[in-house]
Amino acid sequence: MTSRLSELGHWLWLEVQFGAPPAVQRTLLPLLHRAKELARLLVQPYIPLYELGGQNQAGLLTVAYGGLGYTKPLLQNLLFTKEPTEKEIGRILVWGPGKLRHSITSDLAILEASQYLIRKLPSQNAIVLPFRLQFVLDIQGEWKDVEQRWRGDALRNDKRQAQRFGYEYEISHDEADLEMFYHDMYLPTMQKRHGKLAALLPKAEAHQFLRHGWLFLVKRDGAYVAGGLCHAQDGILEFKEMGVLNGDQQLMREGAVGAMNYLRIRWAHQEGYQGVNFGECWPFLSGIFQSKRKWGAAVSIPPHEHKQIWIKIQRNTPAVSQFLQSNPCVIVNGRGELNGLIVTDDPDKVTPTTAAAWRKLYATPGLAGLCIRSVTDLMEKP
Repeated sequence: MTSRLSELGHWLWLEVQFGAPPAVQRTLLPLLHRAKELARLLVQPYIPLYELGGQNQAGLLTVAYGGLGYTKPLLQNLLFTKEPTEKEIGRILVWGPGKLRHSITSDLAILEASQYLIRKLPSQNAIVLPFRLQFVLDIQGEWKDVEQRWRGDALRNDKRQAQRFGYEYEISHDEADLEMFYHDMYLPTMQKRHGKLAALLPKAEAHQFLRHGWLFLVKRDGAYVAGGLCHAQDGILEFKEMGVLNGDQQLMREGAVGAMNYLRIRWAHQEGYQGVNFGECWPFLSGIFQSKRKWGAAVSIPPHEHKQIWIKIQRNTPAVSQFLQSNPCVIVNGRGELNGLIVTDDPDKVTPTTAAAWRKLYATPGLAGLCIRSVTDLMEKP
């Protein structure tokens, strides 16, 4: 019964998201998200708590992790060099998360939960990350103005490769094309790029997206080589998922993904859209974050995202310091503002040249600024 209600709620959410007028979406979607969260809490009013233990590059590390598991594979990959040991050590009641305050003895405590629960947790020794980030490129104005928003030569190289290899595009609403895209492009690309961290879109949901959107297929020498599942909402074009034929690395090196991005931005501009949504990523400043920011897109929290990640530093060990220094991240304050966080041994010894290099690498529209802190700073003040 619970499963059927969940499926019905998800179907209703997608129908409202795609089929309802924008004003109705803005009213109903937040209510549906809150109702979904409340229903989940009524069925399972607790969060499982695990203790993870293992090695990272600097030594032994123990982590208490509480959450529904969405970020657990990612965090394990960032925290440890090998698969950690794991044991369930309890449950956290969502109405009173006191267990995390008093009885956790691990080096780090990490909770992935609703922002309403995380607000009840102490800010001392802790940072709060948004659960996910999105990137939206403003494409209003003249085309030359849009090109000026791109970062560096990488984008111009994508444009040159699109022209050099003769990439073209085609719009499709065909279910057979979706089957081809899903099995021959999307799944292989996700599995090769993310491995066990891949969060795959169910095929039934992909078909539901197609009913309200379309496929943007990229061709080369008359054959499909890449594509993306698109829809538009409130004047913004979004790629829900994308892929390259067979996840082919050679096609990627020859600019298939860059050409797809360039062609869809150009097409969206010609069609009069206000922006292009490059999709979501985790709140860390490397990897996928870098591939999205290069288009000059602004970063923000998705409008209906209510989850956050709370990280409490309980002991300043070499392993804790290594994790924080190796993984610059995006943090959110009580006013909802986003900042980049870079952790270093001693902020006072950061040279102007290094600080300028960090700004060039990480500064992004939507971030209020970059904070440079030591682990000691983070433990002494919120």
